[in-house]
Amino acid sequence: MMKQILTLSRVQLKNLFGINEMRYSKDKKKKAAFALLAVAYLLVFLMVTAYVSSMSYAFHFMELGEIVPMYLYTIISLVMLVLSFFKAGSVLFSMKSYDIMVSLPVTKSAILISRFVTMYVTNLLFSSIVMLPGLAVHIYFAKPGLSFYLTSIPVILLAPLLPLTISSILGALIKGISSRMKHKSLVEVLLTMLLVVAVMLGSVGMGEQAETMDLEAVKELLSIVTVELGGIFPPALWYHNALQGNLAQLLLLLALPTIIFLVFVWILAKNFLEICAGLNASYAKQNYRLETLKAEHTLIALLKKEAKLYFSSSLYVTNTIIGYILALLLAGAVAVMGIEPLAEYMGASDYLPLVVQLMPFILSLPLCMTSTTSCTISMEGKTFWQLQVLPIKAADIYKGKLLWNLVLAAPFYILCVSLLLIGTKPDIITALHYILLPLVFLLFTIVLGLAVNLLFPVLNWDNEARVVKQSASTFVSMLVGIVSILVPAGTAVGLQLESYSFFHAVVELLFLAVTVVLYLLIFRKELISIMK
Repeated sequence: MMKQILTLSRVQLKNLFGINEMRYSKDKKKKAAFALLAVAYLLVFLMVTAYVSSMSYAFHFMELGEIVPMYLYTIISLVMLVLSFFKAGSVLFSMKSYDIMVSLPVTKSAILISRFVTMYVTNLLFSSIVMLPGLAVHIYFAKPGLSFYLTSIPVILLAPLLPLTISSILGALIKGISSRMKHKSLVEVLLTMLLVVAVMLGSVGMGEQAETMDLEAVKELLSIVTVELGGIFPPALWYHNALQGNLAQLLLLLALPTIIFLVFVWILAKNFLEICAGLNASYAKQNYRLETLKAEHTLIALLKKEAKLYFSSSLYVTNTIIGYILALLLAGAVAVMGIEPLAEYMGASDYLPLVVQLMPFILSLPLCMTSTTSCTISMEGKTFWQLQVLPIKAADIYKGKLLWNLVLAAPFYILCVSLLLIGTKPDIITALHYILLPLVFLLFTIVLGLAVNLLFPVLNWDNEARVVKQSASTFVSMLVGIVSILVPAGTAVGLQLESYSFFHAVVELLFLAVTVVLYLLIFRKELISIMK
């Protein structure tokens, strides 16, 4: 069975990352998409490396280097928990790929374990990208002995197991609850968002507790932080104690996640088909009657079609709406607590007027982090031919997709700006830019997403995670959107102007012009040319 697991895992990983297409495709457009995706991944890797390394250096600078390993372990575990939770249901319990694999001469257990291996490898890559740069800085300053390496290597290798198990159980529970309800995708989205919001609020609570620590007494601070992290995530404390020579806690850290994972896989393997069938079941009433058919305006019909496509996939919704929820939480915090705590959290208490001027950029960052348009063409998948044969113009289809993203984002944008104005109480000119700047960035991100997806569509996919989370268009759209906000925000910080009204106006006009150009270029694209 091991040979089957390795073969299936290798095939799924190649499909997930599009390796075979990259190697054997003769399509220049696809090769360009892979090259662009590789560049985007490299930029993200460099950004993460710079951030984690500087964080590790900061801890050592404050003489808190001892907590770096456990801090990094806590961070990657929590992030892997959230990331695995988003895709556990669609990867582990997908019946689409199972129907294909079950016809092959492989066992059900091999199919299940290969899916776990796929998620394990992707999580291990992520954890290594985060932990290794931070640990490298820690090793440079702390110069630990051989026991540090003998302890850390197996800990890093087994780090994905516990988050993967917990996220799979939670994902199965949410998928199971929602599958019994009429609007199961919507229920699944709501339950997922509740969990994510709970995690984020818990993180805020951690930050508030950290603010109460005595920064003058370094040794006392070290013990406080160690206890705090241990209370939040006990395995992190076990890792810390293992590095201090506690062999019992090292064995506990390695054995407990492994045992829990193996028991969960064993139980799941025994009832895999029944669980998948139950989680993917749908229920419908038998009293369907054909009533009066209504004709609507083309754009309204397309808008409704986009809404149905959007809410048909919980993974699509959760990955594109999370930015709007983060923006709403940020604006709500400013409205309730004021802007001073935010400035203090950013370490800019002495630059409060600058933070006030930067608030439109700060709000725009989560608000424009994601868009539905970045994968809206790809989500059509194998039904894309239906758009091509409809007696409507390609421009109308593009308008429908752009309009749906606007309809989805509009309530969040209005609430965020309103809360921001309540919390900061700016003057009239500043308030005007609070309204205009996030709106311009929002329009830019929406149009940018569709433009990039038209350049790099992925229509031949078996798992939604391929287009929603791993596609070139999604990754490039998010990266370009974030950089487009950070660059002018960084420029604003560097200029240190007395008044930022003119600077804001220039940024608004510039990005509005770019948005118009992208919009015009989009409408020159024919649907049939996307397949070429």
